[in-house]
Amino acid sequence: MPPSPPKLTLRMRNKIRLQNDLLEATLDLFCESGFSACTVDNVAQYAGCAKATVYSYFPGGRDEMLCTLYERISDELSSQAKKMWETAKTSQDRIIAISDSLLTLSTRSRIGKFYAQLNPLLIPVLEPVAGKGSKLYTDMLSRELSQVSNSHADVLATLLVGSLREAAVKVAENPGRKKEMLNGITTIVESLFAQSVLRG
Repeated sequence: MPPSPPKLTLRMRNKIRLQNDLLEATLDLFCESGFSACTVDNVAQYAGCAKATVYSYFPGGRDEMLCTLYERISDELSSQAKKMWETAKTSQDRIIAISDSLLTLSTRSRIGKFYAQLNPLLIPVLEPVAGKGSKLYTDMLSRELSQVSNSHADVLATLLVGSLREAAVKVAENPGRKKEMLNGITTIVESLFAQSVLRG
């Protein structure tokens, strides 16, 4: 039996809580007022702490906070996608399940707005960390789509991920459209596999 992780001290718990508060403040400011509002001064004021405190947790200031926030959301999405992928039984079901995981995340208004709708000013800031989720999705989809077309599985996966990204943007704008978008993705996936059966 592996040893239990050490218990966090009160100081460590407070440090984690304040770090999370700063990230939540950054996310709130982004969703309420956009990228330009996510200054260190604004985050500090919003979180009720000193500017020096923000820099002590995030020496890279605004850019580091935004990158950390994006990585956390991406890691959560990747974990959820892998769980759903592992429990589905067929290739079609796995593709639809991991599509569902992205669209479900996009229904969470603040997270969906930040993760799915990248502001042009935000793209260069997130360059060091962006693309991790897309790569994971492309790899997972390519594996399943190899049953449809071995030679073009990566192309089909790339196109499907692009469609998913656009669907996620629509869902972030209007969470009520999640079912409609998932049905659309399902139709595309079923068509791909039906064509494979007809050819083969």
